[in-house]
Amino acid sequence: MNNAYKPIILREGTYSAKDIDNLKKRYRIWEERDIYEAQLKEYFEITHAYLLGSPNYDAELNRYIKSVLSVDRLKGDWAYFPWSGLLVHLIRQEEYFALRTNRNRNLITAEEQHLLSESCIGIIGLSVGSNVATTLVYSGIGKVFKLAEFDVLETTNLNRIRARIDQIYIKKIDLTARQIYEIDPFAEIITFEEGLSKDLLTSFLTHEPKPKVIFEIIDGFEMKIHLRALAREAGIPVIMITNLGDRVLIDVERYDLNRNLEFFNGRAGRLPYEMLAHPDITTAEKHKYAVDLAGTSHIPPRALESVAEIGKTLVGRPQLASTVMTATGFSVYLAKKILLGHELPSRSWLIDLDKLFDKENSL
Repeated sequence: MNNAYKPIILREGTYSAKDIDNLKKRYRIWEERDIYEAQLKEYFEITHAYLLGSPNYDAELNRYIKSVLSVDRLKGDWAYFPWSGLLVHLIRQEEYFALRTNRNRNLITAEEQHLLSESCIGIIGLSVGSNVATTLVYSGIGKVFKLAEFDVLETTNLNRIRARIDQIYIKKIDLTARQIYEIDPFAEIITFEEGLSKDLLTSFLTHEPKPKVIFEIIDGFEMKIHLRALAREAGIPVIMITNLGDRVLIDVERYDLNRNLEFFNGRAGRLPYEMLAHPDITTAEKHKYAVDLAGTSHIPPRALESVAEIGKTLVGRPQLASTVMTATGFSVYLAKKILLGHELPSRSWLIDLDKLFDKENSL
C-alpha cells in the first residue's frame, strides 16, 4: 500500500523531544491536536467509576494526572496522518483501546473483546465492504485487515459509501485504509490494490496471518467460486452480502465447520460449476446468473426490473444506503458470532424490510 496512507507512530518510551521536532520539520503539519490530558481524564473516569458523584472525585483525578505527568519522560503516543497533515498526541495504544471499547463492556466481556481485537479479517470488495470494515473497527474487532479492491471512488458511489466530495477518484482501498487508521492508527492493513486474481487468492487466504472470516461482496461470479473453493480447502468461513432494494440477502458458509459444504449452501445448485465451465459468458448471461444466484422470488419487482435495464438506461445495479447500512450491522454481528465460537450454522437469510415493519410484526 502507498505509504502516504499509513500513519507514522511515535510510541511512548521510544522517542525523544528531538524526534518530535524532526517529525514536524520533515512532514507537512496542517493541524496539531493534543488530546493527551483530556484522554487521561477519560481513562481515570472509566477506571474509577466507583468515584463518580463522590466529593473526592476532583481531588483524586488531579492526583492521578499529576502522578502520571510527574514521571520524568515524554508521555503518550504521537500519530501523524500524511493524507491530512494531522498530528495527534494521544494516550498509549492499550489505554486508547480501553477507552474506545469501554461502551462495549458487559455487552462484550473483556475476554471476548480481547479475542475479537486480535482477529484477522478479510474483506473483498470495498463498496459495501468499506462500511463493514469501519464498523468492525468501531466495534473493536480486528487487528489485521486484508483488503482487496481495484476500483476508485466515483460520484455515483456516494449514495452508499461514507466519503467526501474531495475524495472522489481516490482508490477505494486507500480511502478505506485511511478511515480504518483514523479510528485505530495502530491497526495493521494488508492490501491487494489490483483486486484478486486466482493467483493472488492463495496469498489472501492462506498466507499468514490467515483470515478468521472473509467478507465477499463482489460482482465477479468466477472469482466468487474460486474464492469458495480455496476457502473450503483452507477451512475459512465466508459471509456474502447481497443488497436487493429494500431487502438484504446474507449467506454464511461455514467452511471451517464443514469442508464438504456446497458453495452458496447449495442454494445455487449446479450454477457455480456451469460458470466455471463457461468463463467467457456474455454480459446478459452475467445478469441472468446474478438473478439466479439471488433467487427470483427474493428480488423485489423494482430491483428485478432494473437488472434488464443495465447497459440500457442504467450503468449498474441500483443499491440503497439504508439496506447497505442494515447489511453492515448484520455483518458485524455475524462475524462476532463466528469469531467468539458461538453457534451459527451455514445458512442463507433474507431480511425484507417491508415484512419486518409490517403492522402484524409490531409490538
